[in-house]
Amino acid sequence: PLYHIHGIGVALCGSLYVGNFTILKKKFVAEDVLETIAKRKVTLFMGVPTMYFKLLELEGLEKYDTSSMRLFVSGSAPLSRELFSKLKKAFGHEILERAGMSESMMNFSNPYDGDRVPGSVGPCLPGVKVRIVNLEIFEDVPVGTEGEILIKGPNVFSGYWNKPSYNKQVFKDGWFVTGDVGKIDEKNYVYIIGRSKDVIKSGGINIYPREIEDVVESMPEVKECAVVGVPDKEFGESVKAYVVLNPGSKLKDDDVVNFCKEKLASFKKPKFVEFIDAIPKNTMGKMLKEELRKMHKGK
Repeated sequence: PLYHIHGIGVALCGSLYVGNFTILKKKFVAEDVLETIAKRKVTLFMGVPTMYFKLLELEGLEKYDTSSMRLFVSGSAPLSRELFSKLKKAFGHEILERAGMSESMMNFSNPYDGDRVPGSVGPCLPGVKVRIVNLEIFEDVPVGTEGEILIKGPNVFSGYWNKPSYNKQVFKDGWFVTGDVGKIDEKNYVYIIGRSKDVIKSGGINIYPREIEDVVESMPEVKECAVVGVPDKEFGESVKAYVVLNPGSKLKDDDVVNFCKEKLASFKKPKFVEFIDAIPKNTMGKMLKEELRKMHKGK
């Protein structure tokens, strides 16, 4: 969407800056997109994961000619490893995932030439610096360990308009606290695990929903999964998985729990599983996890 920083800042302005011919659509319709790619010999497509889901859902996907395509890009919301794999199989391309935010434009990107790592948004872009820290003591955590993502660079805004007290909270020693939780590997590739507000705190342990979602979505029967923390008298919060099944698939709660038990530490497996028709999302394809928490409270 053009009202999102990835849409207007990269997809539109970036294309115009280098003189590309750009095709804009009033709305996303999967058939129309693929027909346009075939007819106009499109070479670059930028979308959000929800759009890619809809492309893969089309019957007779193989009848559309996408041989002109050079690059598929995903941003705005996390792209699961499972979706990465399915897109590669369907289109023959490794999708390029990147990440940014309105406060800073783009921060990280998998390379055009180089390894595109499933589940990672890639290393920092030139000029951008990143730290993964324990905010309570404001110290960097070891490589591969989850923590708060902080950034610094010429792309980062100077602060929120007329909110001096809030700016003091989000800027620490010149570093902007993004509100994202993630980790960084030995090759400096960044992995965004989720928003700090979505971290599940169960029995004094931090549980990151993205890890569980990736495991559940690796089940062939599962189309999509969203994990949230729900109230628990004993542990504070428990793990609940909302699961959307592929058409014709059948699973029971125990199937999901037992699968997770084989792949994850015991405390990370879902205590509750609920099957739903669709995950609530905003117009940019980001999961509305607060809506899921409200759904649980209403039962």
